[in-house]
Amino acid sequence: LDFLDAPDRIAAFFDDRIFQWFLTKPSSKGVLERLRAQGTRAAFQLLEKITGEGVLSDFMRIAPHLKLLKDSFLKRQGAIRHLLEGPDAGAIFVTTALQLSQRDFEAFWLDAKKRNLDPLALVLNRSLHEIAPHPLARENAASHPQAFEIYRSLRKIVEVEAERARSVKTRFPGDYPVVLVPELLQNIYGIKGLELLVPYILGEKKC
Repeated sequence: LDFLDAPDRIAAFFDDRIFQWFLTKPSSKGVLERLRAQGTRAAFQLLEKITGEGVLSDFMRIAPHLKLLKDSFLKRQGAIRHLLEGPDAGAIFVTTALQLSQRDFEAFWLDAKKRNLDPLALVLNRSLHEIAPHPLARENAASHPQAFEIYRSLRKIVEVEAERARSVKTRFPGDYPVVLVPELLQNIYGIKGLELLVPYILGEKKC
């Protein structure tokens, strides 16, 4: 959710009084003239020690050019803020079922509500439900005891996943779906990988 604060942080950066002090035309010597003043030079040297040698000098060279981009930055900031506050915007919480906690989801829920964003979905990634979809009968243990124990361990994890999802959904009721995306037997990257996830995201496959 820090991403949602980025537009306002950009605006605050440009409105900061310290930054304004550096904003001049690229061809202006105004900053250099100020640094020649008694006392300002000492403050500059102190800041150089705090920030690291050369940091402020580099910033002084960049800041005047940022002045030329300021209006474009602020215009885009307004457009992004308008988009995020619009009726089509919403928030999706993505985690794994084993890492899902009511405390984390509550923080997400309250922050989204404070920003007038409706929760669109709770996505539980890398679920083991497809690997261990059903409990095994005890009689299967005799013929393949080691495989039975492995499967039973996986099944316990699936049951924990389901319980945590139910708990969060009960604590925070709403129209948002709980989407289970399974653990797949290959790495997910690129368009091909995303295509494998689409049926689960759209609900065409049910975990």
